Amino acid sequence: MSSESDTCPRTGTKKCPLVMFPTAFGDSCVLAGIHDIPPSFFGSRFPFFKGKQNMLCLSRSRSSACVWALLIALVLGACTADRVPVSSGPANSPAMQPPQSPSSAGNTGGSVDGQDRPDADAGTPDDGDRQNGEACDSDKQCESDHCENGLCCSDGKCCNTEGDCAGDGVNGATCEDSQACQGSRGAVACVRNRCRVRDGEDDDSACDSTVEANDCGFYRPVVCNGEVSQEEPACPTSCTSDDDCDGNARCRDAQCIEAEANGGSCSVASDCASRHCSQGVCCEDGDCCAQADDCPSRFTTPSQCDDRTSCQGTRGTASCVDFMCETTRVDDDTACGLRALAHDCTMGADVYCTGAANQRASRDCETNCRWDGDCPPDQHCAEYACIPDLPNGEPCDRATACDSGYCGGNYGQPTFCCDEGSCCQTDENCIGRFVCDDRSNCQGTRYEQACSDDFTCEDVPDGEVESNDSGCIGQLSSSCGANRDAYCGVAADQTRPWCAGGGSGRCGSSGDCDPWLECRGGVCQPPEPEED
Repeated sequence: MSSESDTCPRTGTKKCPLVMFPTAFGDSCVLAGIHDIPPSFFGSRFPFFKGKQNMLCLSRSRSSACVWALLIALVLGACTADRVPVSSGPANSPAMQPPQSPSSAGNTGGSVDGQDRPDADAGTPDDGDRQNGEACDSDKQCESDHCENGLCCSDGKCCNTEGDCAGDGVNGATCEDSQACQGSRGAVACVRNRCRVRDGEDDDSACDSTVEANDCGFYRPVVCNGEVSQEEPACPTSCTSDDDCDGNARCRDAQCIEAEANGGSCSVASDCASRHCSQGVCCEDGDCCAQADDCPSRFTTPSQCDDRTSCQGTRGTASCVDFMCETTRVDDDTACGLRALAHDCTMGADVYCTGAANQRASRDCETNCRWDGDCPPDQHCAEYACIPDLPNGEPCDRATACDSGYCGGNYGQPTFCCDEGSCCQTDENCIGRFVCDDRSNCQGTRYEQACSDDFTCEDVPDGEVESNDSGCIGQLSSSCGANRDAYCGVAADQTRPWCAGGGSGRCGSSGDCDPWLECRGGVCQPPEPEED
């Protein structure tokens, strides 16, 4: 602690002999130097000075010279502290006014027990902008990054009134610098939302084991020891086991490093902040996963018929939620099979489930059917139930299911309801209109089409026109007499097919001849009559 020679002559506060401002202004204004106030004071108000111990010691003079000196000091980076000054000097000096009514004090300072100083990671909202004197639950809510006694302040025990400071008013002690475990004993008052000692003496006993001096990052925090005279405790720089590290850290290569969050990779439980490792992944509990495929087979269950009356069922599928394996129920009606009786009908056929994965739940005795003829004229039978006929543009498998009575489509495309022609639902269903322009040579053209508002494929005005012989597929190219006729092939690009034997009737096998003839002696001729 400070000695008599190390104190400011006007305020009695400790100074560091780094800078001594000139005394050219005479006894009317003495700038005693840079003083030791808690680093958190400057960290919360002036981030530039965080970690430095600076304070301007001012006299009580109101002279203009002192005002100019104050401006010079501010430019140089000094700042007034919030210590309670001694009582000497003019009583009307704002910087040196004693507290209105001093009150008693007891042990104060930052706390690590979760009651006096809630932990910064307690899960409360992190506002980060609450001013000194405002209510708080965690350090992160305060602009000063210090919450104690349910209030924000720069350091030590926080208060709004002297009643917030414990003690007998005469012989109280405060922990004024929790980081350095430095305190004082004497009459206590609430100054700038901090319990401070006035006319006190050095006494660090209020900085006890409940006062956290430094959270030490990923290492275990260090605390004060409650001795009357203390030094600032140092953080550890190495570890021998995970017990030397915070709960969200682990000891690797003698260093405490951050543990993996849920979803991170791990080999042992201590790799994880949750302290639970499964299948190489961190999570809170149970079987951990990064994706559903990581989950064991027991999380997948077969389909079950939950409601036979409506033929509705579910099955369990593995899912990964918050990096933990779970079983999620999804719709699957396959367990409601053909032998599952849904309705025992007194008239007409009984209603049975179909075993399909997605079954209609509205079937009953009145709507049950076996074929379209069991249904009214404007309905058709689907999954043993009469349902309304489909409008144009809906997928269909037969004409009787459509309002229009027509179901069609393009080659290789689904079929839809429409009035006529090639039915469609989107442009992708229209593969084009193919025309055979020259059947003898198997040459044709393709015209670009699109799906109209009537769900029919129609030519696109000024659309693409290209050579394509698909329209000639299977068409007769040449009649070849006794030889087999020549037909166009199935390719989009074709050449003219020729008659076998040149159409002369000559042949190499019966395949070169008309189906009613056979090849004998190299000539296509009628088969010989059978002998009796």
